[in-house]
Amino acid sequence: MTGNTIMAPNGTAHVGSIPKGRTFLGGKPVEGAWIETKTPTFALVDNETKQRFFGKATQSIQELAEGKLVKEQI
Repeated sequence: MTGNTIMAPNGTAHVGSIPKGRTFLGGKPVEGAWIETKTPTFALVDNETKQRFFGKATQSIQELAEGKLVKEQI
């Protein structure tokens, strides 16, 4: 959110770690990362802004995961 004059002062986010084997999809264990934010409605006003924000967030998580997660797992 650095440099974003709308998101930086108004958005919140958190990082939570869920132990392996505690997340499921279709009853089967999966590994992944989820991006959740609490933002005012005007902060992600259009699709281009949403795509840019979540695209950068996904890229950051991929880098932090050091190859352990692919884009489809985020």
